[in-house]
Amino acid sequence: MQALILGGVIGAIGGIFEATASRSVIPDTYENAVTFFAYAALILGGTARVFGPVVGSMIFWFLFSITAGVLGRLSEGDNPIIPSDVVDSQGIAAIRFILVGIALILLMKYRPQGIFGDRREVALDAR
Repeated sequence: MQALILGGVIGAIGGIFEATASRSVIPDTYENAVTFFAYAALILGGTARVFGPVVGSMIFWFLFSITAGVLGRLSEGDNPIIPSDVVDSQGIAAIRFILVGIALILLMKYRPQGIFGDRREVALDAR
């Protein structure tokens, strides 16, 4: 409970700084993608070690950038593998989210504790 309260206080202070820096608070600027990115990095790295979320965020951003580059190259050029009438640029962005989501589903199925996680942290009875 203390960690939850401390995290909320730190998030509130960060929100205050964000609002004063931008001089406005518009709900449309806060997208669900940011929350998805944070949870994906946390799940990928694991929560048992301090560097788990840090390395998880690096791996997540690397995979997200690689999928963007590969899908972008497959859909451009004179003879694209993915024609523009099948999937446009917005569809490719959605496919990136789908691929990362599938990777997270597979990670949660086969390694729910994350890359650096401990198996005991996901057990119901950690004795």
